[in-house]
Amino acid sequence: MEVHLTAVDDAERQKRRVRMGLLAPASDILIERDFWRMGMAANVDIFTTRIALEMPLTPMTLARLADGIAGASSLLLPEAQIDALVFGCTSGSAVIGPANVAARVHSVKPDLAVTNPASAAVVPYTSDVAEITAVIVSARSIPVWAR
Repeated sequence: MEVHLTAVDDAERQKRRVRMGLLAPASDILIERDFWRMGMAANVDIFTTRIALEMPLTPMTLARLADGIAGASSLLLPEAQIDALVFGCTSGSAVIGPANVAARVHSVKPDLAVTNPASAAVVPYTSDVAEITAVIVSARSIPVWAR
C-alpha cells in the first residue's frame, strides 16, 4: 500500500501561494464562486469548509453558528498551513461578534489571522439582524447609511 502525506515541508512553503481559508454557511450558494474569482485575480488559493446554518435567519439561529466555528475551522487543511481565515457570514459575524469568532477559530488554530465581513460591510437583512450588524460596523467607525 502506497502512503501519501499531505503535509507541506518548509521548502515547499516558501514557494507556495498564499492560502486563504473560507468558513462558509452551508446554505450560501455564491460565496465560494466569489472567493475563487477574487483568489484567482490575487494569486491566492482558497480552501473552503462549511458550517451548518439553521433557517430562518434570526439572531438566535445566527448565534448558534458559534458552536460550529471551531470544528469547521479544524477541517481546513488539518495537516498543512493556511495563512488566514475568513468567516464568511456577515450577519453571523455581527451576532456572534468578531472577537468571539476569532477566539473560536484560535481555539483550534491559535496563530491564524482571522477576519469577517461584520468588520467591513452591512447588507440588508430583517430589521433585528440588520440592527445588530449595523451596531458592530458603526463601532468600527464605518459609516452606516440606513438602519
